[in-house]
Amino acid sequence: MKLFRNLSLAAAALFGMSSAADAAVVVTINQVGSNVVATTSGTLDLSGLTNVGSFALALSLRPTAGYIGTGATANAGVTGYSGLIGPAAFGTGADTSATSGTGLGFALNASAFGAPLVFVPTGYVSGSSLAGTALFAGRTFATLGLTAGSYVFRSAADTVTINIGAVPETASWIMMILGIGAIGYAMRRSNARFDAKIKRITAGADD
Repeated sequence: MKLFRNLSLAAAALFGMSSAADAAVVVTINQVGSNVVATTSGTLDLSGLTNVGSFALALSLRPTAGYIGTGATANAGVTGYSGLIGPAAFGTGADTSATSGTGLGFALNASAFGAPLVFVPTGYVSGSSLAGTALFAGRTFATLGLTAGSYVFRSAADTVTINIGAVPETASWIMMILGIGAIGYAMRRSNARFDAKIKRITAGADD
């Protein structure tokens, strides 16, 4: 019972962490049929980040530099911010331009400037919704040089996560934890009943 209770508390903590992270930006890169699609969603808190100037959005993917850009218009005006920490790359591939894109301009560059930079639409206000896509037609993870995994970039107030390939949802982890707990609890109860039965049989033999 104690094991199950501890696992339940762990699941609740994980759920709480997920809820807190819901406000962050997540870029999901998946293989969809014969194409690779990058989808940006969420909001970003600019607190603690430093404005480093205006840039033109590159609607492309460069895993070796940890760069991904999504949005409707290549070369759209975006503002760059420093102040994040995170991995330097998410693959070995060189620069590949997107076939097309939709939504607002957003980009992350992990290492080309020596430290991660995040780019948001010019005039962006903290907490505003960010949503956009980039399509890489006729491409695969292999041809783009992507390494599957979850790459997290943290600022003082928020996170930007790049999920490449299938990454389990938090709800799935919670169900898995609770399921393991339930199995463990059932096994312990079964063992306790078996031990009690053995003791009764042994006691009867002694009589």
